[in-house]
Amino acid sequence: MRRIYIGIAFLGVLLPQAQVHACGVSLEKPVSYFDGVDFQGHVQLVKKIGKLDTASVSLPVYLIFNSGNHYLSPYSADFDIPLLSSRMEQVDQNTFLMRSPTGWILPFMQNNKDKDILDGPGGMKGEIRGNIINAWSECGDKLVFQKGRIIEFQIKNSRLDYVYSGGRISEIKENGNPILKVGINSNTGEMTELFLNEKKIKFEWGQRAKIQSLGGKNFIGGMEKTLSKVIFQNGNSEKFEFGIDSKLQPLIKINGDREIGCNPNSGLIIRDNDINYNIKPAKDYFGYAEIERRNSKTGRQEYWFHNDIDKTDTHGEDGVMERVTYFRSGILSGRVRKIEEIAGQKSRSIYKASYDENGHLVKEETPSRIIVNEYDDFGRRIRTLINGKKVWETQFDDRGRITFECNGNLKKKFSYFMDGSKEEVLIFETGFTIVKETNSNNLLTKLKIGPDVIFNGQK
Repeated sequence: MRRIYIGIAFLGVLLPQAQVHACGVSLEKPVSYFDGVDFQGHVQLVKKIGKLDTASVSLPVYLIFNSGNHYLSPYSADFDIPLLSSRMEQVDQNTFLMRSPTGWILPFMQNNKDKDILDGPGGMKGEIRGNIINAWSECGDKLVFQKGRIIEFQIKNSRLDYVYSGGRISEIKENGNPILKVGINSNTGEMTELFLNEKKIKFEWGQRAKIQSLGGKNFIGGMEKTLSKVIFQNGNSEKFEFGIDSKLQPLIKINGDREIGCNPNSGLIIRDNDINYNIKPAKDYFGYAEIERRNSKTGRQEYWFHNDIDKTDTHGEDGVMERVTYFRSGILSGRVRKIEEIAGQKSRSIYKASYDENGHLVKEETPSRIIVNEYDDFGRRIRTLINGKKVWETQFDDRGRITFECNGNLKKKFSYFMDGSKEEVLIFETGFTIVKETNSNNLLTKLKIGPDVIFNGQK
């Protein structure tokens, strides 16, 4: 059974622990439970369609399809390009959600002492000034929103300014120079082209049936516009075809070989090729769905559920579940506390972690081993034991430099000299040694393997 650590999610794009504690806007591809499904059970497809090169960073440009899209894209009901639709919106009395230009959705809570201050994940902050909201991170990223829409994005040493026309972004500029342009069909209002540093991506549009329900029965309530094809600069393309099944439930086919069906009212996924889904919807706007899926060909069954209140993840295959429990608060918030294996009414502990008051991992317990880590007064790990046997050790001098290191049967000794040079001796279990000397610029000056001097240069 695969072990997968999930995390905190909001509105269609899962926010794992690594992203919560990262600094600034993540450039990684938005992810969720698994490919094709978001944390609330909607169909979700994420495709990188290009990159926007700035003076200091290369920004990925993602196209996202989500059947439960809470953000009304100016281009299509379910398709969205976050770089062109980044927003900061208030969703309840104390909560704001920021959709970043790379597709991650980040929650901001109003500060208890000052309602104009917003507290976000990973140390991010926000400030409300009339119809302007500024959001920033400790590492320098900054986003400015006016009436909810992004107007400025600073990342690393680049500042991007958004230019709007007719309520939609027409250009993104850096230092006054357009680096992104949007081509719009003046007759239909459809986005036909996207120029990323003058590299063109084309879009083609079609129609699909708009399914509605009345009295438990589905019917076609008309037709609506939808994206049908993305053509990349190299001529390759991504094709989307929409249809309906015998029950008048929507179908989307990607590149002719992957067919996904969903519920027309809730947007919850029903099937993805040979995988059939049973979704127990989340209890509220921020909650997680309980997701069961079964492969009709292999018979393999899986279960996925994240309980953010109890800080647990439960997932498994063919009736054998694995539950991961996290710490709720303090310096250990988000760290794994224990993992249990559950089969029917029986459960057993397969992993337990213990930490000291400084958040250092001091013990890990599994059914077959106990791993103990020891730290010095400076919080440096100096020793690791497995089932009582020392497997790793490090010693430091009074200047914090490593003087001895033992990793299993391999040992290293380090000597430091007044002129900045250093000697490193590698000692194998057989007693065989390798001696390496370097100068103050860390350039090799001598290499001795066993009794043989291989290189002897000048310091």
